[in-house]
Amino acid sequence: MLPLALGRLGRTRARTRRDPSKARPYRCVQCNASFMQKHHLKRHMAGHGVRRPYQCGQCSASFAIRDNLNRHLQTHSGQRPFQCETCGSSFRRREHLLTHRRTHEGTLPWTCGVCGANFKHLYLLQAHQASRHPSDPEQVAAEDPFKCPYCDASFRTAHTHSRHVRTHEPQV
Repeated sequence: MLPLALGRLGRTRARTRRDPSKARPYRCVQCNASFMQKHHLKRHMAGHGVRRPYQCGQCSASFAIRDNLNRHLQTHSGQRPFQCETCGSSFRRREHLLTHRRTHEGTLPWTCGVCGANFKHLYLLQAHQASRHPSDPEQVAAEDPFKCPYCDASFRTAHTHSRHVRTHEPQV
């Protein structure tokens, strides 16, 4: 587990980044999101409820959780209080600054448990695991859906497909 400091409303607390391959036993019945802790599922479920008592005074958005309203209000204020010391980019949320810093540090904190590949973001690791190490055997046998119009190559994602197609097109 890697240490990660996360700030929330000015308070800092130490947390550990969890291995994404570990079980998340608490599952939302409405959207299938999963959580490692029961209270995180309860907080998430409140977002599905009809009751959204926290209203934004500047637009029609409403929220079941006060912290979500407070975070939303930053979109109207334009405030970006978290600034990168290296390049000066600023962010509304501390988590976004911490993620951005990896572009300067070159750190790849997420590791695939199957093949050892490293990734900058959790979502990239999850996409890698879904496409390269699917748990469903039929998915392994399935053909790659994105076909190159210039050659016989095929790809699992639209991104890798479009990157490949550009290699065939003349440089302008």
